[in-house]
Amino acid sequence: MPQTLADLSSTSLITAIEASLREFWKNWGSAPHSELYDGLDMLRLYTGVPYPFCNGVVCANLSKDCLDPTIEATLMYFGERHATWEWTVGPQAQPAGLEARLEAYGLTVCGKSIGMAIDLHAMNENILFPDDVVIQPVGDRQTLEAWANTVVAGFESPELFPTFVDLECSLECGRQPSYRRYLGLLNHQPVATSALFLGETVAGIYCVSTVPAARRQGIGAVITLAALREARAMGYRVAVLQASRMGRDVYQRLGFQEYSILRSYRPTV
Repeated sequence: MPQTLADLSSTSLITAIEASLREFWKNWGSAPHSELYDGLDMLRLYTGVPYPFCNGVVCANLSKDCLDPTIEATLMYFGERHATWEWTVGPQAQPAGLEARLEAYGLTVCGKSIGMAIDLHAMNENILFPDDVVIQPVGDRQTLEAWANTVVAGFESPELFPTFVDLECSLECGRQPSYRRYLGLLNHQPVATSALFLGETVAGIYCVSTVPAARRQGIGAVITLAALREARAMGYRVAVLQASRMGRDVYQRLGFQEYSILRSYRPTV
């Protein structure tokens, strides 16, 4: 059983949202071709996937004295790799003034995600969806490839192919029991995805996507619910995620509440 989070205060949940993101990135960092730095000052990840969320910096906890040298070294690190990357700044990022210094070095806010959390004992499970939708746990290489390809289609980001598929397939099913994926089928065709990362104290929801032709039918909600139910069955009390503006309403219907904003800073060139 996990040491499940019992403190449901806003402060505790804000911490849990960023801790889950760190855990998820560390998992990607365990892939054979990834590069991971996991220190007390920050976590830095390079996967080689040409997509901002797959490379960058999270959970900065820097002193003022080392702030500028760290930003300069980070710019050089990702520049040498010609990476597409982002520096994610949440409410707990240190030091004060970090965002202003990132902007001074030419990084700009290119996206915001909403940190959300849900009490798994109080979620809404009355979700309507088409009768011919099947939610299938990913348990073999063929289904894993279909899952990864559906993520690419659902995010409408062809630049993810084939490197994202290679990254996910390098984290083979069964080798990592804390990382579980779900594939949604409509009329026997893959149309939706979600992923569950079972962290130290909370469960994290990631890679929720629905292909454009299957949207607005409740499939995104039901495939998220499948992951939430498994987390609850594993003994977790809380699940967290980082939502886009488009996905926020879906998660709110399930019972997620907003707790923080995470800003993504990216180089302008």
